Amino acid sequence: MNGCSKPDPPDHVEYGMGIEKYDNEGRFIRADFGDISVISVYHPSGSSGDERQAFKIQWLTDFQNYIKKLKKTRPKLIISGDYNICRLWIDIHNPEKQQKTSGFLPEEREWFQNFIDDGFIDSFSDK
Repeated sequence: MNGCSKPDPPDHVEYGMGIEKYDNEGRFIRADFGDISVISVYHPSGSSGDERQAFKIQWLTDFQNYIKKLKKTRPKLIISGDYNICRLWIDIHNPEKQQKTSGFLPEEREWFQNFIDDGFIDSFSDK
């Protein structure tokens, strides 16, 4: 025994966003602890080709719309996970040469900045 107490289980767990084409890939889970919701998300990668890149771009729109709606009933959100996007030039090696690479495309970085502008904080950045 190390004297640590067992953490309280979540009040509610939500698997997926209610959008079958994403939920089938197991990309989203939410656990509610009182009035705080903790989300783990795995955004798609578009690096395998144009079809997956298009899927990723649609996911980003649908994810942001879902989060905007969720914030109305669950305003205290902690969202963690793999975004598969480098938002700032400092986030990637050799940014000048990576601008045509999935994960650092201008439209992906713009989406991420819009997400931040919606009131979220990138905990790995001071901007």
